Amino acid sequence: MLSPESTSRAIHLISLAGVLILLLFVPLNVLRGVPELAWGNLILIGIIGLNLLHYRKYRRPDLTSHVGLLTVVAFTVAYILFLGLQIYFWIFVVPMAALLLLGRRSGIALIAFSGLAFAIAYFFRADRPLDEWVWADLLFSFLQVSILAAIAQHINDSQRRELERLSRTDRLTGAWNRHKIEEIMDRECSMAERHRHPLSLILFDIDHFKAINDEHGHLVGDRVLSEIATVTRATVRSTDYFVRWGGEEFLVLLPSTSLEQAFHLAERLREAILEHDFSVRSVTISSGIGAFEAEQDGLSRQERVDALLRSADNALYRAKAGGRNRVEIAGTTNTP
Repeated sequence: MLSPESTSRAIHLISLAGVLILLLFVPLNVLRGVPELAWGNLILIGIIGLNLLHYRKYRRPDLTSHVGLLTVVAFTVAYILFLGLQIYFWIFVVPMAALLLLGRRSGIALIAFSGLAFAIAYFFRADRPLDEWVWADLLFSFLQVSILAAIAQHINDSQRRELERLSRTDRLTGAWNRHKIEEIMDRECSMAERHRHPLSLILFDIDHFKAINDEHGHLVGDRVLSEIATVTRATVRSTDYFVRWGGEEFLVLLPSTSLEQAFHLAERLREAILEHDFSVRSVTISSGIGAFEAEQDGLSRQERVDALLRSADNALYRAKAGGRNRVEIAGTTNTP
């Protein structure tokens, strides 16, 4: 299924294309001697217009897509009953539009419904029943278009998910990036405020990382960063959020975690990295810990988030100034 922005564009473009095509069919149907269909075209244009206006006012893409597609199905059934095979290509519009706008589950359900409706309409059409080979050809063609549309939609969904993942994760370490953590932090801070749960944060930095790059080169430095990420993921909990904050600096957001619990986790992480064999030299980290203040008079949530980051950064500075390879807690002079 498309993103909300892409869905909005698709609804507008498909509606516009439908109106233009139907306007072309109005005079053609009059010339064919079927004015009933010409009136049907005008009615359908009106329905599409009203449906689009409803969407622009209420922004309900699922409802708009269902109404629009079911209207197209009804329109196509009416055409089949009046003109038979002369307009059979219209049945192939539904699978592509349904999967594009509704996604796989709802799209397949609508394809199945429309396929049944088309089959019944062809069976009962006014002029003559269909030859069995024509039935087979139509059925095969409809299934073929549906399968190809499903494959195309699956590829589109996979590519969209991959692009979304790449836009929110760090390529080297696989950690979340700063863009993603802004979204996560806003949500977790809101939960901490609502439920009065503690929320802590570890900000850590690789000690003397520049020396590693200078002595062994940037490829080795990248491998150290990647291994740091592996050790961190193995040490923190599945409910924690691991972020590459920038360069050799990382962040771990800890929902429902007090400062004392965060300190013990940071110590475990420091020891795990100290004991890990990086092949080039001993690698250590310095960490600063801060806690989100759910109640700070006069400050917005974003200001409190900024205060959390500053407090952890100040604690990290103290850890580095105090000799590195250590953990410091914001607002304290002694660790627990």
